[in-house]
Amino acid sequence: RQGVAVAAAAAASGLEAAAQDRVIRRETSGAWQVEESARGSEPNLCMMSSSTPDGRSFAVTFLGGANALTVVVSSRGWRIPSGLRVPIRYWIDGNTPWNAQAQASRDGQALVFTIGRDTMAEWERQWRLGAVMTISFPQGNEAPWRFTLTGTNAATSLFVACMGRANATARAPGAPSQPHGGPSQPFGAPAPQPAPPAGPPTK
Repeated sequence: RQGVAVAAAAAASGLEAAAQDRVIRRETSGAWQVEESARGSEPNLCMMSSSTPDGRSFAVTFLGGANALTVVVSSRGWRIPSGLRVPIRYWIDGNTPWNAQAQASRDGQALVFTIGRDTMAEWERQWRLGAVMTISFPQGNEAPWRFTLTGTNAATSLFVACMGRANATARAPGAPSQPHGGPSQPFGAPAPQPAPPAGPPTK
C-alpha cells in the first residue's frame, strides 16, 4: 500500500515512474511512515507521509539533488482539472499559517507545492514539536483537514537521514515539480462562465 503511495507522490511531483522503482527502506514513527525508493538511474526519492482510512494523505517528498521539499496533498475523491492553481493554507498548532499556491496533478487527485530553503528550518522546528496540523482550502468547499503529528520528531530524523543518502545518489541537481488536488473539491468554479458545474457536497 505504501509502495503505491510512493509511486503516486513521484507522479504528482512530475517524476516519471520507472519499472525498476522499488522501496528499499520503510520505517514508521507514530502516525507517520518514511520510505526511501530507488529509481534506477535516477536519484533516490524520500517520502514522509500519513493517510486516513477515507483516502486522504499528506506527503513530504525529497528527490536527491533537489533544493526544496515537495509536498503532495491528495484525496482519491478529488477530480481537479490538471494544472489548475489552487491556494492552500496550512498551520501547526497555534502558529502563523503558511500559504501556498498548489498545482493540480495530471490525474486530478493531488495538489503539489514546495517548501523552499528560506522557510525549511522554521517548518522543520514546528513539524518536529507540533501536535496537530490543519490544512484548509480557501476557494473550494472542501472542509479543513487535520492530521496528528504524533511521531513526527523521530520521523523527521529518519527523513533527514534519507535525504543524505538520496543526495549521494544524485548526479545532477534536481528541481521539485508540480502539485495535485481535491475530494469535496478544494478549488472554486472557473471565472465568469455561464452556469459552472457545482462541486460535490462536503461530507
